[in-house]
Amino acid sequence: MWVSRWLERHVLRLDALAPNMRIASPSSCRHSSWPVRAGGPERRGLDLTTLNVLTGAIGIGLGFGLQSIAANFVSDSCC
Repeated sequence: MWVSRWLERHVLRLDALAPNMRIASPSSCRHSSWPVRAGGPERRGLDLTTLNVLTGAIGIGLGFGLQSIAANFVSDSCC
């Protein structure tokens, strides 16, 4: 996290970059470093199986919920 904060402080000061690039650079760095940070609890001995099951259940629930929304959108737009 300290790398992304450092990058954010220094990139926001650059006047040569467009405003959207100043915001996107630290954000993309933060999101791309997520897999490295996610391995930390497992190395400390915490079992992530329950977290995997929970996120899988949430993903399935969201999938079923979005399925009906997508079906309504498709059926309304075709006629």
